[in-house]
Amino acid sequence: MRKWFWSGIVAITAVAANVGAAGFALYEHGAAATATAGAFIARANDPSAIYYNPAGISGQRAGVMLGTTLITPSGDFTGANPFPGTGYTAKQKDALFYPSHLYVASPAGPVTVGLGVFNPFGLGTNWPEDWKGRYISTKTEIQTYYSNPVVAYSVGPVSMAAGMQAVYGSLELSRKVKHPLLGDDVAAMHLEGTSDINYGFNAGVQFRPMPMLTVGASYRSQVDSKVNGTAAFDSMNAKWTMVKTSLPAKADVSTTIPYPAVMGIGVAVTPIPDLTIEANVVQTQWSTFDTLTIAFAAPYSALTEKTPEVYSNARSYRIGAEYRLPAWSLALRCGYLFDESPAPPMAVTPLLPDADRDSFQVGAGYTMGKTTFDIAYMYLKFKERSTEGLNPKNFNGTYNTSANLFGLSVTHRF
Repeated sequence: MRKWFWSGIVAITAVAANVGAAGFALYEHGAAATATAGAFIARANDPSAIYYNPAGISGQRAGVMLGTTLITPSGDFTGANPFPGTGYTAKQKDALFYPSHLYVASPAGPVTVGLGVFNPFGLGTNWPEDWKGRYISTKTEIQTYYSNPVVAYSVGPVSMAAGMQAVYGSLELSRKVKHPLLGDDVAAMHLEGTSDINYGFNAGVQFRPMPMLTVGASYRSQVDSKVNGTAAFDSMNAKWTMVKTSLPAKADVSTTIPYPAVMGIGVAVTPIPDLTIEANVVQTQWSTFDTLTIAFAAPYSALTEKTPEVYSNARSYRIGAEYRLPAWSLALRCGYLFDESPAPPMAVTPLLPDADRDSFQVGAGYTMGKTTFDIAYMYLKFKERSTEGLNPKNFNGTYNTSANLFGLSVTHRF
């Protein structure tokens, strides 16, 4: 029986690692970019270029940008036979996430230097404590923090940049543990982990052959994040004292989460004065998740497990427009994107019910002296996603998910 519980921990930890692998990427790291669907690789004309395309900071005036994105997700589940059964429904708890960003850029002789701090992977799910999927997950949350210094340089119509990224992350997972034969709730398991600081790089290029046309490309490398965690148990049912006392109070586990490489290209055109339209294609290399290794510290190293992954590379297609009204110091923006899911039906779980998604955005920017205020609203609608009877824990059904995002950035030029 003890081995059954430990095997459950292995499976749980493996799934928790998939939170970062199965579509929890965030692309909203500046309100002006968000309002144009993140189609910002070619223009990259404010300090958030450090994230979208670092070449864009070349030639910019010294400035600092600070902002956040408020994310309010909503999700529900409808069961299928044989478990949890048709007619069963559950709804995620209300939640609020706020990935934030800070950028500083400044000319330094012939180059421009910059520093960005942002959260490109994150979010989570939060289900009721008594729902039928509680043995898979009640709460999952993952956070990452990227610190990204960059250097940019221009030669004629071409700007180039490269930088280093230092990455720190944290992981939290909660679920219930049930008796393997009788089905009662025996304990509540809570896993927390933090990573070492790991390193990668990013680079970008921007080419402006004529005033009405700008082309850009960017690349952000994969970062392998080593996470060390502890799984703890809280007793729930007094009659299973013998079972519970056979479990260690805590168990040390570790895994490596490879945050995937992201690359994109963009083209921006200005067909008439003050109107700019940009289109981007962004690919995320989710296929690097071929195997996850869950390692247990001694004396439980025999329980180390390797889990094969089934994710595919995924692309997003983004188009946005900006119309400037110089007399009013105002910019109006809108956009649309389609984002592919990397997860096959067997990977659709309560931890992350991922799906293809459509999104629509609007926003505006207003400049007052040396300070610009940018706002954005984004509606994100996931396609209805079924497990198609392939869930490995036999918890099957259909998920419906959506989210509202509100972005604000303030930029001050010196």
